Amino acid sequence: MYYIDTSILISYVFASESAHRAFREALESIAAEKHKLYASSFTLAEMCNTICRKIVRERKWRLIEPLQEYVDVYRGVEEV
Repeated sequence: MYYIDTSILISYVFASESAHRAFREALESIAAEKHKLYASSFTLAEMCNTICRKIVRERKWRLIEPLQEYVDVYRGVEEV
């Protein structure tokens, strides 16, 4: 059993993060060995906050595919 914190999830999901490759390889290795990954509800809430701030407001980070394709659909859409 492995606990995943926010920084690891962010680095995995965002291809533009400097630690993306290292965490992707580590998580894929853990998954290949059939170990379970756990995260707290606080970790997931923190991740959602980071995603909203970095993608929607700052337009700074790029997600892994296919997630980036979904975000790109909403580029240029104005809030109502």
